Formats: sequence, structure tokens, C-alpha cells
Amino acid sequence: MKGMTSGIQEIIAGTKTPRQVLEAVDKKAVEYSLILLVLFVTLLSAVPNNIRYTHFTNKANEQNAYFRIEALYR
Repeated sequence: MKGMTSGIQEIIAGTKTPRQVLEAVDKKAVEYSLILLVLFVTLLSAVPNNIRYTHFTNKANEQNAYFRIEALYR
């Protein structure tokens, strides 16, 4: 918000046009969104791909072992 208030002050002082202020704000927004995108992709790549399947694989293995043990006692 500080950048926008200083931009308004520059418009009032006559040192910049509203278009110049908006272009500067747009550039900052693009920079910040790119930084956030890079951080998000970095975090995604840091997490192993198989983490979401591990739970289901473990459950399937438990079920399989249960059926094998049950078959032994029949």
C-alpha cells in the first residue's frame, strides 16, 4: 500500500502521470507473482511424487497380509 500512496503523491505533485504510476505498480505485481510461482514450484518439486500413493499402498499391503494369514488358518 505504501507504493500506491507514494504514487498518488507523485501524481498530485505532477512528477508522474497516472499511467506511469500504474505501469510501475503492474511491474511490481508481475515481479511478486513470478517470485510466488517459483517458490510454489520449488516446494512442489521438493516433495516426493510418491508421497500421496504411500498411504494406499500400505493399506493394500495390510489387506493382502490379512487375507494371507486368514487363508493359512482355513
